[in-house]
Amino acid sequence: MVDGPAGDPILVEPPGKVQTLEQELDGRGDHGRLFGMDVNDNLRSWDDDMVAGTIHPIELFEFFYTLRKNEWEGVWQLDQFPFREDCVEAATLAIDFLKGIEVALDRLDWEALKAAQTRQDAMAAQRIARKALMGF
Repeated sequence: MVDGPAGDPILVEPPGKVQTLEQELDGRGDHGRLFGMDVNDNLRSWDDDMVAGTIHPIELFEFFYTLRKNEWEGVWQLDQFPFREDCVEAATLAIDFLKGIEVALDRLDWEALKAAQTRQDAMAAQRIARKALMGF
């Protein structure tokens, strides 16, 4: 732990230690300091700041599933830069998608997903998540 610019403590991970968001939140490794995060999409080789949900919708669903599962109540904000598109339309599209994720999480069969994960049945877990998010 080191002091940040305002004297606030910042958690510094040892070199080589990589955790998934689920591992971090499950162990409350964020020590209550994860207040907000940026949401967008990308092509993986760069931080493209694309409209959220355009490339990796199921991964964003999984991301917000993990946040809800761990009762995270922080703030998310869009971090996208649509250079060629109308910025209001791009923001509206992303917000609508993220609201759709919230609805999908409400209709997700959490018990069936947990059972599929326990069995390590990736196809069943994919089917359950896809049905909640996309309706099929």
